[in-house]
Amino acid sequence: MTEARLRPFVAAVGGSPLPRTLVDQRAAKGVTVMADSGATEAGSTVLTMPPRGSDSTSAISVPVVHAQCSVRDLDGSELPAGRIGELWVRGPLLMQGYWNKPEGTAQAITPEGWFRTGDAAQVDEDGIFHIVDRWKDMYISGGENVYPAEVESALYQHPDVVLASVVGVPHERWGETGRAFVVLSRRSTTTAEELRTWCRERLAAYKVPTDVEFLDDLPRNATGKILKKELRTVMSR
Repeated sequence: MTEARLRPFVAAVGGSPLPRTLVDQRAAKGVTVMADSGATEAGSTVLTMPPRGSDSTSAISVPVVHAQCSVRDLDGSELPAGRIGELWVRGPLLMQGYWNKPEGTAQAITPEGWFRTGDAAQVDEDGIFHIVDRWKDMYISGGENVYPAEVESALYQHPDVVLASVVGVPHERWGETGRAFVVLSRRSTTTAEELRTWCRERLAAYKVPTDVEFLDDLPRNATGKILKKELRTVMSR
């Protein structure tokens, strides 16, 4: 069989949002990226990519047949289209609870049977859900919410950036600002200030990282997901 016949046509991924550049690179080679998101507590996959041909990024999804999804405010009220809130899910595959952890179960599942996923999301007028980031990873800079995934996406557009992760750090004036941990390609001479300028041209000023730290690699789990908790440990040393 020829190499062309062995070329993949669909790539299924999950775990965290993919950079738009990676989706575009695969699309240029004829590969459709199907990015799913979900939670073990809710039967694994909850949201999946729209049908082939839609103009979408890997963070845009529709609920699977067994899941009912809703975007909620901090007080639990349902938010209108376009507003960012926490993604709630319910359905027949939702867990009954955490083993021997009644308090944890009560925090995760509402009396009405909704599971709080911890994902920041919004839904548009067409019922398409946009996963923005994890709530716990969001930070507030100068009174504005910053979702690291958006900043990371801008960094990944730079041709020399191999890996990138952004976390919020305390700042005397702004409350919090972003620190970017970046792995560059082997022969890159890109500087931290050049990356900040790159971000400034693509993001609002309050989203631009105040610090950029270069590392040889980023801590990842067995599936390759970057561990922000480990990066925060690095900062505290």
